[in-house]
Amino acid sequence: MRKHAIMIYQTDTLTVDTGRYLLSQNDKPIEIEPQVFDLLVYLIENHNRVVTRRELLEKMWKGRVVSDSALNARLKAARKAVGDSGRTQSIIKTIHGRGYQFVASVKICKAAEPASLNVTSTGNPQIFDLSEKPSIAVLPFANISGDLSQAYFCDGLTEDIITQLSRFRDLFVTASNSSFVYKGKAVKIQEVGRELGVRYILEGSVQASNKRVRISAQLIDSQSGQHLWAERYDRRLDDIFEVQDEVTNRVVGTLASGYGGRLRKAWQKQTQGIRSRNARAFDYFMRGLDAVDHFTLEGNRQGRKFFEQAIELDPNYAKAYGKLAWTYFLDAVEGWDPRWEKAIEKGHEFSLKGIEIDDNESWVHWSLGAYYVYVGKHDAAIFELERAVELNPNDADVLTDYGIFLSYSGRAKEGIAAALKAMQLNPHYPEWYTLQLVQIYHDARQYEDAVVTFQRQRTIDTTLVRLYLAASHAALGNTGEARRHIERVLQLDPDATLKRWTDFKLAPYKIPEDLQHFRDNLHRAGLR
Repeated sequence: MRKHAIMIYQTDTLTVDTGRYLLSQNDKPIEIEPQVFDLLVYLIENHNRVVTRRELLEKMWKGRVVSDSALNARLKAARKAVGDSGRTQSIIKTIHGRGYQFVASVKICKAAEPASLNVTSTGNPQIFDLSEKPSIAVLPFANISGDLSQAYFCDGLTEDIITQLSRFRDLFVTASNSSFVYKGKAVKIQEVGRELGVRYILEGSVQASNKRVRISAQLIDSQSGQHLWAERYDRRLDDIFEVQDEVTNRVVGTLASGYGGRLRKAWQKQTQGIRSRNARAFDYFMRGLDAVDHFTLEGNRQGRKFFEQAIELDPNYAKAYGKLAWTYFLDAVEGWDPRWEKAIEKGHEFSLKGIEIDDNESWVHWSLGAYYVYVGKHDAAIFELERAVELNPNDADVLTDYGIFLSYSGRAKEGIAAALKAMQLNPHYPEWYTLQLVQIYHDARQYEDAVVTFQRQRTIDTTLVRLYLAASHAALGNTGEARRHIERVLQLDPDATLKRWTDFKLAPYKIPEDLQHFRDNLHRAGLR
């Protein structure tokens, strides 16, 4: 990520504030990825000339080899963010054979001020959350190795974490040019929080010696000074970039995953002072996640109400539409709603609404992928899930369901890899990750792994997981255990039959042999 001069640039309708990393149009904030913002600012800074493709590649990727499609995608996103297009080109113009130029008139207004503070009647400063959602600044990781050559590793790690956290569109992440002001300085966390206008601070250190590196990270509430989470990573330094990527992914997945993410859990507990509509919408969204996490009919219905309340407060909340769609899919595939077609189509409706609002929100592609797999369009389902993963590769929740979709598509071995990676990214994963993995292991014919995995379950007990557990025991020849789990199935669903639970509507396998495999094992287990 580039370091910008702290400036505010204005056109007739746009404002680009490099101090707050904020793009707005007619005073309305516009979501934009950090690297796309960097690209836009570079074009604005050089608006009086044509910028070549080679120059952009060097400035944006610092000499790293990337494909032309990567630059094209960033340019397309920049045009979309400013309301331009490849056809009109009224703001970013392609000069064929030469490069690109920002052609709208630009006015430099003033240097950006630090994030403002709210002050109570008692004169005590309060945290001002610029986006009314969980806000975080990542301070430069400290190099405590005594080796100056490790400084670039520390900076690279910090910037990577900032970039990857910024992919979570319901977080506010302070830009690196603001965070790096504190590099090498002794700081007071409460003061940093007030100056940057954020609730949470992530800080860390790097110590390398004898081809090993120890990386420590901790999340702190800047208002109370309380330490909310800490982790240490000890790694061999065989490949420094591989270590940087792995630790970045682990830190980001642990903090920002929707289910079990430390940052969201901490923010959810902070209920005082939540008055704005958007903040309350996010709170309802988080309560909805907690409710559906129980995988019960009651929890699913309660979660639906919370998502509907979030959307009522914020009609443009694309992520809430994605999860609202999932409540209908769960009704259908868990057998909670006998009107299967109606539930599936209702979920489809909300998925498309989410896509319409924000095509760059990974969770709406996740939900649309679910629709496609349940109606038998497996290739389209995988396409949507791959799009969701591309938009946010560190979202462990999406990655877990990518695994189950791969399994339904006849690629269970790949599904296992995706599900296990999700658990690595989000070590505080909820139990439904385990539930999914039981099914994938069965589909991959790894029955013992399915049985052992189920032992991690503590609270969730669904018909579906019991069916896959019974099928796995039957495949292993454990007749008594298989029958015991079928008995539990009939307690949970007295109408359960082999025909019902191996119908394509509830077992949407792409390959007929995989569906027959499930059916045969359930028959051996005693389901009739």
